[in-house]
Amino acid sequence: MPIDPKTTAVVLIEYQNDFTSEGGVLHDAVSEAMDSTKMLSKTKDVVDAARAEGDIVIECKRGLDTFASTNLDFMLRSKGIKTLVLGGFLTNCCVESTMRSGYENGYQVIALSDCVAATSPDEHENALKYDYPMFSTPMPAVEFIDQLEG
Repeated sequence: MPIDPKTTAVVLIEYQNDFTSEGGVLHDAVSEAMDSTKMLSKTKDVVDAARAEGDIVIECKRGLDTFASTNLDFMLRSKGIKTLVLGGFLTNCCVESTMRSGYENGYQVIALSDCVAATSPDEHENALKYDYPMFSTPMPAVEFIDQLEG
């Protein structure tokens, strides 16, 4: 799948201390899934590569579906964005809701399979195996970076 940096936006959902930092309210719940994929370091690699290629990087953290609770669709369309690249929390909630809405709104959606985490490994794996392929092209961060830079 060719990835055009000019029409691609990386959308990062719920990267907050509540999830990412020890002592955060949900950190213990997501830490196993987060640590097993090295999610935070891989997300940093994606952001660095995307910015180097001129991609738009958006951080979203309002509501279960960032399309429903922000002006994300307007912002993306005004920039000519056709491809969304998603990462964040929770795999089976906010990220999946945004993925489904992006798909329904006509975007090509890429879900970064190792840049998402859920409150249990089973919920995480279930979403990646059964739900993500219906509404996105799941891929690991390194594959996205290779295609972006290739």
